[in-house]
Amino acid sequence: MKDASGEGRKAVKRKFVEETGEVATYKRRKTRFMLTNAKNAKKEAESLQSTMLRDTNSRALALLRMQYSVFNSPAPAALYRIGSAIEPGRLLPDVDMGRKRRYHGTQYFCITVVSDIAQGATGKVHDAKIEVQTSDGHIHSIGAIVKIALDLKQREKLRHEYAVYRYMALKGVNHVVAIYGLFEDAANEAMILVMSHVGESLVKQPHYREHRQVKLTEEEQNAFKAVMTEIHEAGIRHYDIRPENLMMDVDGNAAIIDFDMAKVRAGKHSRQREFEHLFLQRL
Repeated sequence: MKDASGEGRKAVKRKFVEETGEVATYKRRKTRFMLTNAKNAKKEAESLQSTMLRDTNSRALALLRMQYSVFNSPAPAALYRIGSAIEPGRLLPDVDMGRKRRYHGTQYFCITVVSDIAQGATGKVHDAKIEVQTSDGHIHSIGAIVKIALDLKQREKLRHEYAVYRYMALKGVNHVVAIYGLFEDAANEAMILVMSHVGESLVKQPHYREHRQVKLTEEEQNAFKAVMTEIHEAGIRHYDIRPENLMMDVDGNAAIIDFDMAKVRAGKHSRQREFEHLFLQRL
């Protein structure tokens, strides 16, 4: 009787579902809820980045600490702004970069370097955290990438890369990193470029690590081609297209980084050859 009763309840439930579609509707609502949450989280992250860009842009001093591995800075290094922040597709207003003897809490922000990422032609690339104290005493933070150049050649390349990002902003290029600023120390011996996160390099793919070959879906391939087209339409050739410089975030948004070798106002045929080279990356 118990089994029969159980089967009867299942039969009633099946009939109810068939007639009302309640379970299916519930699943659709759950999916919509999850998608809405993901979209809201993405909007919040974009809003935080935009707010932090504008807030840090008003500050002419950055205090840099190294806190990873054997490094633990007893006191921060002071670096002075020599380049304004850049939002993808738009330049932010230039600010007063005059140096002062003293700065209060709302005139500087802090950068803590937490790990190494890579060694490049323009110096070492680090993972970092930016912290900003607002006028009401609250501290806001966001992850960032810091590229540190020490010798003269590296600093010149870093200046060039920053200039390329400014040019791309004027041309409305969107699928690149945001720039929190270009800074140098008082002795003019070190320079840093502070940038936003845009995902992970394609070399982090398990398939690439095993086979030394990129594996992407058609949708992901098209995303990279669209980014390259946008950059080329601005008249820029990257000159260093390889998996290490091709980035993708968890939402499948593509971006290209490292413009220290880039050339602005590059010829049409030169840009076309680079686009064809992108196909050779097996994208």
